[in-house]
Amino acid sequence: MKTIGILGGMGPAATLDLAQRIISQTSANVDQDHIPMLIHNNTKIPDRTLAIVGQGECPLFELYKSIDILSKDSD
Repeated sequence: MKTIGILGGMGPAATLDLAQRIISQTSANVDQDHIPMLIHNNTKIPDRTLAIVGQGECPLFELYKSIDILSKDSD
C-alpha cells in the first residue's frame, strides 16, 4: 500500500483535521488496514500570504526542506 505524505504546519490544526479525515474515510476493520501516513508538521514555514504580497519571507526553503524529509522517510 502506498504511503501518504502530508506536508503540514501551515495551520497545525488543519494538518490534524486532514489526517483525521483520511482515517475516518478509510474502510478499515483493523489497524493494519489503514493507509500509512507520514506527517511533517513544519511550523517554521513562513506565512505564504505575506510572501505572495511581497511583505514576508519566501516559504520555499522550508517547504523544500519538508519535502526532502518526507521523501527520505518514505524510502
